[in-house]
Amino acid sequence: MKALITILVVLWATTAIAAPHLTADPQTGVVAYECTYTGNPTPTITTPQDNGDGTVSLMQDMAGLVAGAYTVTCVADGGLWGKSGPSLPFSFVKPDLSAPGLLRFE
Repeated sequence: MKALITILVVLWATTAIAAPHLTADPQTGVVAYECTYTGNPTPTITTPQDNGDGTVSLMQDMAGLVAGAYTVTCVADGGLWGKSGPSLPFSFVKPDLSAPGLLRFE
C-alpha cells in the first residue's frame, strides 16, 4: 500500500510541473514578476513561487504560447521597494506541433 501511495504522489507531482516554465534564480523581497514578450507590449504578471526558505522564484507557465519565436525580459517587483531593472533577454522558439498526416497500415 505504501508503494502505491508513493507511486501516485510521484506521478501527481510529475504532471504538476510537466509543462514548460520560465524560471529564474531564487530571490528575496519579490512580490511579483512582470515578463514582457516580443510583440506583446502588456507585461504578463506572475506571482512568485514560495521556495519555503525565505526566497521566491519565477515559475511562469509557457504552455499557452502559440508556435513562433519569442524574446522575453522580466523585472522583479519588490512592492514598496520598487522594481528591478530588466533581465537579460531570453530568446526561444516554440515549435509548431502539427498533427501527423497520412496514417496507414504497412
